[in-house]
Amino acid sequence: FHLTTWNQTFNNSCNHHDNCYVDPNATRSECDTALRNNMYDQCFNLANNSSDPFFLSRCSNHATEYYLVVRARGQSYYVDAKEDRACADWIDKTNADCY
Repeated sequence: FHLTTWNQTFNNSCNHHDNCYVDPNATRSECDTALRNNMYDQCFNLANNSSDPFFLSRCSNHATEYYLVVRARGQSYYVDAKEDRACADWIDKTNADCY
């Protein structure tokens, strides 16, 4: 598995994470924890179908790396997502532009 393959492997978890960030009731910590747990679940499910005895370990290590990067660098993305959601809600309610 190369980086591109890991990106594809975790794509679904990342999409759920993006959607979580725009949920007005979700905290960043909740979203990031759900991302980590979803990636670990994906690793476990894929490992059951793998003949590689080290797949689960490698996959989990990559999931942990992704999670740690999100925790270290995700604050600005979280804030932007919340602002974008608030703007979209404002437009829906008032038919006016946010900017």
